[in-house]
Parts: sequence; structure tokens; C-alpha cells
Amino acid sequence: MTSRVGSLLVAGFLGAIVLIAIVVIMILTDRGEVRDSAVIVASLRDDQVVLLGDPTEIRVTVTDDEPITRIALFVDGEPIAADAQPVHDPAQGTYSASIPWLPERLGFVTISVAAQGLSGEESLIEFRVEVTDDASRLGGALTVNATRTSAGAPVVNEPLELQVRARSQEAAVVRFRLIVEGTLVAEAGAVESEPGVYDGLLEWTPAQAGTVTADVFAQTADGTEASAQILLDVLGAAPPEPAATQQPQEAEAADEQAAPVDEGFLSIQTPADGAGFRWADDLEVEVVVFADGVGRLVGMTLFVDTVPFANVEGLQALGDGTYSLTIPWQPSGDGTFILQVVAISDTNRRYDDRVTVTVDPDEEEEGEEGEDGEGEEDGTEDEEEPAEDEAMPDLTPTAVDVGTGQSVVVTITNAGEGNLANTPILVSLTRASDGLVLDEATVVLTLPAHRSQVVELPISLTDALEITVVVDRDNTIEESDEGNNTISATFAPPSRPDLVAQALQLQSDRTAFVRVTNVGGSPAEPPIVVLIVLDGFVVDELSYDGPGPLAPQGTLDLQSAVVIGEGQSLSAIVDPANGIAESNDGNNAITISIAE
Repeated sequence: MTSRVGSLLVAGFLGAIVLIAIVVIMILTDRGEVRDSAVIVASLRDDQVVLLGDPTEIRVTVTDDEPITRIALFVDGEPIAADAQPVHDPAQGTYSASIPWLPERLGFVTISVAAQGLSGEESLIEFRVEVTDDASRLGGALTVNATRTSAGAPVVNEPLELQVRARSQEAAVVRFRLIVEGTLVAEAGAVESEPGVYDGLLEWTPAQAGTVTADVFAQTADGTEASAQILLDVLGAAPPEPAATQQPQEAEAADEQAAPVDEGFLSIQTPADGAGFRWADDLEVEVVVFADGVGRLVGMTLFVDTVPFANVEGLQALGDGTYSLTIPWQPSGDGTFILQVVAISDTNRRYDDRVTVTVDPDEEEEGEEGEDGEGEEDGTEDEEEPAEDEAMPDLTPTAVDVGTGQSVVVTITNAGEGNLANTPILVSLTRASDGLVLDEATVVLTLPAHRSQVVELPISLTDALEITVVVDRDNTIEESDEGNNTISATFAPPSRPDLVAQALQLQSDRTAFVRVTNVGGSPAEPPIVVLIVLDGFVVDELSYDGPGPLAPQGTLDLQSAVVIGEGQSLSAIVDPANGIAESNDGNNAITISIAE
């Protein structure tokens, strides 16, 4: 696992890098098959430097041979946008999303971008960026960043706010401007929130859908300008209702044109309209929804008395193109409730259905109504119980593999007949010999019946050992079979090098001597880079460029040519950018005191 000490030290050292977009191609394996079609483009790259507390817009573009239904962004395993809505560009064949992120801690952070296809299979890229509070490392006396204040995609005719921050150590920033496609659309004054830091808020209402280029400018009192560019995917507004004055011929033509789209429908299958339930503190009503002929749905919301109760995104269609899912609802008390489910397609079509239910202490539960209550209990209820069991999900881990950086990759299968929609699941990793919990992670799963999803746990194991993976450890999900939630396997990470900063000395001529040893089981290929750091500042960079790799148990001695000045502490950091895949990145730094 990455060393906290090494990461924090490196956070003060790496050189200035401008914000650019790169293309990262990630080839995934799923059930042994190589997927080479997924191309993920991110507007940050490995070892990018960003400023602490500065708004950053991360744009993700995915190209694949199947539609992309969900784009998720995680920072150090924590979801920033677990279900960002992708925008399809038919001309380019891409799916994209822009996600705002506010860096909140210093040091290196790991950013993961996941793109889920219509089949349920997921492509993933992962990279590290450095968060610094030293604005000078970005270069230039004036810098500016901007991002949206909300994670949702902007919509036509709805106001969009951009949070802007500029830094200037010289002249004061006085104004921000927003230029979209070459046109000035907004201006705002700058307010100094702390010395050298200026904030502002720009508001703009998009007039048309599509991908637009927005340039944000910061201007100082002496006329100096700096700019940042972000791309925004603007969604179309919902189609307007036909005007009451529409001519009959026009209305008929519009109906004929819309007929193919309107064939689709959404239906609340249970509970039935007018159903009654007996009130209890733990009462939970399963709202079962079915949709057919609606195309690709991008989101679904359950409303209770017109108030949003649950949002479901990243919806997965079944093999025949239909949708079937269950949304749990816990009534807040007794009374009459209107349940409405609204779904939106990728063409911005709306599908909805509603039912009215009653929760009353005096009412019999659904299925027990009628004059002959005993007859229904003896007949109907007994017949419906198996149907309810068949409609339940059944999560089971089916495979354990070694992932990038010796992470633990688990394949989770829904072996049940019920679908699982956008549900947090606790996955635990334990040592099989004594049950010691090595790590736990909560993952959000959307799994239709008889489908699988690959999940990478945020842990790296350096040694081969017997492990047990437990899915839904806290039994959050009611399953048709609770006895198949574990899998035991031998985790056997491949042999890798392991570079250790063995020794660091300040010579009599005040130059630094470093000894590096490869204590791993495989050779370390050059270049092997070592940073020499005095009181938190890089003073020299040493490099071994060959010939040949550093063999297992081999030792490498490097001598600095720079005279080390007065200071308190001297450090050496081996492989600071983690360019060499090691079995242990936690032993790459060494620090000594040089204070007299």
C-alpha cells in the first residue's frame, strides 16, 4: 500500500504541470476475456498537480462498442459522483460527463473513473494527482480555476452557476468573465477570501443543448489576464406540452410523429392502486416497477405525495430491453399516500405511473382484504409466498483475482430472480486462518438478476495467503439465499521488485549518499529515481539509468553532486512517482536529522 509518509513528502516536491486533457486507454478483463474497446478520456492525468481548496472540473469522455449508462468518479475510494449521467454525442460516438471536485487534503490522492456499459460490464481507469497548497508550483503569477456548484449536468433554460477561484501574488484580481463559444455571457467582481486568493460566482443560462466550450477569465488591476477552459454537456429541456391553439391537422401530424416513442410505458406493478397496509415501525413496502418500449432510461425517481423519496440512476435494461426493479419505501406513519414513479429516457422522454395506498393500524395487510379473510390467508397468501421469494436478489461472490497494484478484485453475481438497483453493499476481506478483517469497502451495485459485476477493493496485499470475501456482511439486503455470501481463495500476487531506501548519509563535503536495495523477488527496471529533500524542498534528483535492472537483493549506491546547505532534516525518496510497480511502496523514504 502507498506510504502516507512518502506521499506527503512527495506532495511538496514534484514540478509544475499545467492542466491538460489526455487519453487513457484502459483494457479490462472480465471472466478472462480482454476488453479492448473502452477508451476513457480524463481531463486530469497521472501526477497532475492541483491546488488545495481550488474548484476543479473533471471531464470524462468514454468511447465503447456499447452504450454507456453510468460514469462514476471516486477519490481515494470515496464517491464524488457515483452515478453521473453520461451525455451521448452520436456524431463522435462518445459518452461524456463533467464532474466538479474540490480537493480537500494535501498529498497524493487516487482518482478512479468507472464507466458502466449497457451489458453491466465496467471499464476502469485509475491515476494519482498531487494536491498542493503552493500556488507557485503551477507556474505563472496568476492562475484561475472554475467548476460547477452542482454535480448534475446543466439543462437548457435553467441557470448554471460556476464557482471561480483565482490566485495572484502580485496585482489584485478585480473581475471574472465567462465567454461561451466566443460570446461574453457573464461578468462578476472578485472578492479576496484570503491573501492572494480571489473568489467569484458566474451565472449563465444555456439556450441550446449540446457540448459547449466555456472560457473563464480572471483579470487583475493592472490588466493581466489568465484563463481556464471547461467543456459542458448541456441537456435538452423536456418537450413542451402541445399548445391549446394547435390546429387539428398539426396536432394529428405531431401525434403521428410521436407515436413510435409513445408506445413505451411504465407501470407500478405492486402495490396495486387502493392497496392497504397495516402500520408497523418496521413496515417496508416494495414498489415494483416495470417499463417496456422506453428506450434507454437514465434515471428514475419515486415521489411520495409529490416529494422525491428515492432516486435510481445507472439503470440496467434486461436482455429484452425492458426494465424491472424494486424500490423500497418505508412509510413515515399511517394515512393515505400517493406513490408516483417518474423515469426519464436518454432522449428526455418522461414516463410515469402513480397509485394511491393507505397505511392504517386497523387495515389488514395487502393480500388479506376482502370479506372472507381466512380464505385468502389459506389460499392466496400461501400461493404468493414462493413468488415473493423468487423475486428476491441473491448476491454471491463467484471469483477472486489479482488486480492492478496487487489489489483484490471480486466478481459479484446476482444469482436470484430479483433485481438490485443502486444499492450500497458492504464487502469484507478477512484472513481465512483466523477471521481477521483486513479491509472493508462499501460499493454501490446495480445488478439485474443473473448478472455479474467486477469490484476492486481498495487494498493491496503483498504476500500470498488464504483470504475470505464476504458480500453484504451486515445483511443489509434481504436475499433468497443468505448462505452463499462468502468465497475463500488463495490470493497469490505476482513477484515484484521492492525498492528500499536502505541508508542516507551526509558526507563530510556536505553531499548526500544514498543506498537503495531491491528486497523484492523481481528485478527493478531503470530508470530508478531518487529525490534528495532538505527541510521539505527538493535540492537534487538522482537517477540510475542502467545498464541492466537492479536484481533481487541487489544494492545501488548513488552520490549527490549538490552541496547540501544548512537545515534540520534530510530525506531521500526512491521512485517518487511510483513509476515502478513494487510489492510495497511504503518503504521508499528515509529521513535523517542534520541539525547541529
